[in-house]
Amino acid sequence: MTIFAAVKKLLGILFSIILLSGSLMAQEADSLNLADTVNITFAQRLKEIRKTEEFKTRTLITGGLVFTAGAMGIDSRRYSKGLDTPVRDWMTALQDEWGNTHIDNYIQFVPTAAYLGLGFATKPKHTFGERTMVAATSGVVMAATVNAMKYTIRKLRPDESTRNSFPSGHTATAFMGAELVMIEYGGWYAVGAYAAATFVGLTRMYNDRHWMSDVIAGAAVGALSAHVGYWLLPAERRLFGMKDSSKQLAIIPGLDGVSLALVF
Repeated sequence: MTIFAAVKKLLGILFSIILLSGSLMAQEADSLNLADTVNITFAQRLKEIRKTEEFKTRTLITGGLVFTAGAMGIDSRRYSKGLDTPVRDWMTALQDEWGNTHIDNYIQFVPTAAYLGLGFATKPKHTFGERTMVAATSGVVMAATVNAMKYTIRKLRPDESTRNSFPSGHTATAFMGAELVMIEYGGWYAVGAYAAATFVGLTRMYNDRHWMSDVIAGAAVGALSAHVGYWLLPAERRLFGMKDSSKQLAIIPGLDGVSLALVF
């Protein structure tokens, strides 16, 4: 077994123990209270679900600071000379050597697809219906924000093709999905999703379609949009009469004790 496989297996075991199971071995039944164990595990699971939907000021501030770092490149000669132009020159040299690619047009959607689909392979915090609602809300917020700025600011693309460079929509889409995966699943899933999102941002610069400042701002918009989708979920549940996932946690008896499962 490789190191990666061993670590992955260990993380899977820990994830199952902490989030899904309140199981007791037969020899421990005499010394531990089964009902208390179930209640503690249930409370932890419920707390995790609620935590994803709580508005956090620090998240908004952090995202705002990252966006500001990118927005400084809208009309700042010093910023462009110190960051945007050197990065663009480096990327252009790579493109001249390796050629163009359109893979970013497809990979931008991979993190969001993973967010929706991973729930069938592992235990998510929310039901598929809730995840769909979160993804849709986040997508609408992200698209509206990106396009409003694109056609208001009208920043010229590095290849001088159009004036809708700021911020990067592809990057925003990718980082929105990556942040959704991080919030819902975390762990190696989030690492993979963020690796894909970062690749999209780099490819947009490589293809000479965006400045680095566009990519930084796009990443911030995407990540913040993901949180907005979760923050609005409680209100959307009430509006559309959706069942709360925290009320769909089921206690399933097993040979060695009990387990918690999310019914969806």
